[in-house]
Amino acid sequence: MIRFINNPRVLVLFAALIIVTGLAAIKSLPRTEDPRLVSRFALVLTSLPGASAERIETLISKPLENKLRTIPEVERVEATSSVGLSLISIKLRDEVLEAESEQIWAVVRNDLEEVAPDLPRDASQPLLDLDRGSAYTLILGLHPKSQTLIDLTVLGRYADELNSLLRGVYGTEHVAIFGLPKEEIIVEVNHDKLSSLGLSIHDVSQRITAADAKVSAGVIVNQYHRFALEVKGGFDNVERIRRIPLVGEERGVVSVGDIA
Repeated sequence: MIRFINNPRVLVLFAALIIVTGLAAIKSLPRTEDPRLVSRFALVLTSLPGASAERIETLISKPLENKLRTIPEVERVEATSSVGLSLISIKLRDEVLEAESEQIWAVVRNDLEEVAPDLPRDASQPLLDLDRGSAYTLILGLHPKSQTLIDLTVLGRYADELNSLLRGVYGTEHVAIFGLPKEEIIVEVNHDKLSSLGLSIHDVSQRITAADAKVSAGVIVNQYHRFALEVKGGFDNVERIRRIPLVGEERGVVSVGDIA
């Protein structure tokens, strides 16, 4: 050690080696901090609204699970059946390399498409979710400052706005929102009143769908311009839905609000 310290050439060479090694390590630091992981885990989501857990297990989970187990590279398949939803988790073997994972997931997609025609007619297409291998660098929780109750729909719209702002931040690769409430308006129909009009639930659904103007109603064209024609009257509040006409009678018009 004393000879090493007293030999300036060796000491300078050793210091230079440390500096060069440190500079080379700097280039790999971002990759080490936020690594690209091999996608070995995935979820398959399939919904059948209104079905019991037993029906989901028999009609959806079992056929998909049996098909996925035939893939040699798949190590584990676990199915969870609940009311209206089938959730299947998939894990690939540890020997699967990153270059092979995409090909294997393509095989999984093909197998799911093969089984899909045998599922119940009202079941959704099996959805393969591969977004399970990313490293999260920041997780934020959005909540109101006040202790009073706040509309979750309003809070969800703030989350959407924050989502758009974060996507514009330099260096941001991916932004995802979890727990966002879904907006919906439920129309509860009085079946006695509906039957007296000679209508069905399907008829009411069709009239509500047709009353929501979201697409172009036509086109106005001349030799210079082309304009899309849009009918005003899209759904902007609950009262607009109540006023949708269902049938016309001698005494007046019966709207959705009269029977629901």
